[in-house]
Amino acid sequence: MDEEQFLVHIFGVATGWLGWTPDAAWQSTVTEITIALEAKIDFIQMQNGTKKTASKTKKGGPDMGAFIAEIIKDNGNQVHG
Repeated sequence: MDEEQFLVHIFGVATGWLGWTPDAAWQSTVTEITIALEAKIDFIQMQNGTKKTASKTKKGGPDMGAFIAEIIKDNGNQVHG
């Protein structure tokens, strides 16, 4: 996934999964969106009584945290549309 594809995805997460307005999504950093998503997942898992999994990395998936950190570093912590 390249940077443009990732930003489209993270915008979709903010507006679709989290229900934020497009303006709120554009005004938020990737880190803020990611933290909110993790909190929502934790909340849903608690409601459903399912076992909490901290990240896909523990399941052997891609390390999105490292990918996000690299994008933030490259863009001076300002990843906005």
